[in-house]
Amino acid sequence: MIALALSVLSSTIIMVVFKLFDRYKIQTFQAIVVNYGVCVLCGVVLAKQSPSLELLNYPWYPFTFVLGMFFITGFFAAGKTIEYFGVSVGAVVSKMSIAISVSAAFFLFKEEVNALKLLGILLSVAAIFLVCKKDVVVKFNKRYLIFPIAIFIIGGINEVVLNYVSITNLDKQDLNIFNISLFGNAFFFGLIILTVLYILKKITFSFKDVLAGVLLGIPNYFSIYFLLKALQIDWLGSAAIYPITNVSVISLSALIAWLFLNERISILNFIGICLAIFAIVLITFGSL
Repeated sequence: MIALALSVLSSTIIMVVFKLFDRYKIQTFQAIVVNYGVCVLCGVVLAKQSPSLELLNYPWYPFTFVLGMFFITGFFAAGKTIEYFGVSVGAVVSKMSIAISVSAAFFLFKEEVNALKLLGILLSVAAIFLVCKKDVVVKFNKRYLIFPIAIFIIGGINEVVLNYVSITNLDKQDLNIFNISLFGNAFFFGLIILTVLYILKKITFSFKDVLAGVLLGIPNYFSIYFLLKALQIDWLGSAAIYPITNVSVISLSALIAWLFLNERISILNFIGICLAIFAIVLITFGSL
């Protein structure tokens, strides 16, 4: 449970850092690419091993290659969703990926389901909607629906693949090496895109973008590291871990934004946070 709590804390820090991007005019994609480079450095320091061709020999390497592409694509889709639909819509869609990961846990990985756990999962979905509910009417062009749809699908695939790898191919002593490979591939694809855009003079770079990437990269690395450790908790299972993680992160980040960033919390938001806590309790007891 400590690993799960640390994963939630790391992911919450990521959400708070992202909330500060608009305030300080950070260029999101540039910071994201730097963030992946920092993640690789974190893995190298902790594993005391530099990236090498030996990574290709690990059975999980092909999964990190695919996930690297999905990570960059998912971040791009998230940025566009926030741009066209707003932060609250982006947050809801990204967390709705638990519908895919939880379904996979039950039908593909044959995890146990009972009334308490199922009720908790359903309440966690309701809690996410309530916590993200804003009194704003969003107008949008229907052709931009591809971006939130992409977040939903890619987020779900990422969670399912991470769970599959943690169950079948990943030893506990390989967590840091796995992360080096995962973030290294994401950095590679991001660097290619960034270089092309820079050559075409579509983007610029600044020191604050690099600094933002560093502040994002450290908690990002540990969010995946501790999530993978949490997925190896036998008695809990991914069907419980992903809802607990998602509702905890979104509720905790909302509270921090209210306390320290002067963001408003409505009555519905507060009800959602309380519902999230209740959902976590049900899922936890349903997993015992």
